[in-house]
Amino acid sequence: MARLVWWTLALILIAHVVGVLTGMYYRLWWLDIPMHLAGGAWVALLFLYLFTPTPESFVSEDGDEWLKNAERKPEKHWHKPVVWGFTERWNVFSDKGSRNYIGIFLLALGFVALVAVLWECYEYLYDVFIAERHGFLITQQGVSDTMGDLVNGLIGGAVVALVYLRSLTSK
Repeated sequence: MARLVWWTLALILIAHVVGVLTGMYYRLWWLDIPMHLAGGAWVALLFLYLFTPTPESFVSEDGDEWLKNAERKPEKHWHKPVVWGFTERWNVFSDKGSRNYIGIFLLALGFVALVAVLWECYEYLYDVFIAERHGFLITQQGVSDTMGDLVNGLIGGAVVALVYLRSLTSK
């Protein structure tokens, strides 16, 4: 999953840089929509990568592994013990490995919303301190643009979270 997270980020960044450098964001009014959908999807993917435990996290008190018959060896990640405490505290995953699907979905969507709001703040600050002062085109077209960007980010994140949860229930 780590490769998927980083390759997706690379593709989004390449598309964004090309869009900015070629002025495509201003010539194609709709380009902002798929970019925010993709950004929200990537943030949800990042959340699920960081905050969902790997099979080695599920170890019972007697030391038996939760997933003995795994087809491949689980990936080891330095961040899993740290975030495992977070997800355990919020009862998203119990110690038996059962899942709180609504909790996972809401936490993923909350994380997407947080990052989307921070991104919109970045766009606003860029407009105020760089674009307007140096004669560049502004990124914020108004409240409706900002709200549309936030909604598109949430839609992208919700789709990824639902696909992830669907993959958990189909196992």
